[in-house]
Amino acid sequence: MYHTRLLRAHERKQLRASDVFALSVGAALLLGVLAVLVFVAPRLKPTQIEPTAEEVAEIARQASLRAALAHRQGTILIVDPDRCYEQSFDNWTGAIDYREPIDCDARLAKLRKSDAERNAERVRSVIEGFRR
Repeated sequence: MYHTRLLRAHERKQLRASDVFALSVGAALLLGVLAVLVFVAPRLKPTQIEPTAEEVAEIARQASLRAALAHRQGTILIVDPDRCYEQSFDNWTGAIDYREPIDCDARLAKLRKSDAERNAERVRSVIEGFRR
């Protein structure tokens, strides 16, 4: 039974010229796509979007405004047994800027000061309050 299924060399269908042409066109297309992917695609770069002069001026204005109004902001430190959050609070507008969780121990170590440092800070803040 197995022997009847195998075709002998003289009984196989011969390749026609159209079959050979189709195989060669397919191979050429495959090589062309491969060449484009290997040689052309790595040289393509996305276009860089350059901001206009107005956009640069607006960004600079907003940055200077934030810097000028930075004295109005305070920090809220929310300590949870699992996580620590630091949020900024704008005293004038009441806006709260939510931030990512932070390392509680490192942040609290920055806050720990001696009594002399705390008293000096209080005096400095009172003097600054009178200067404004």
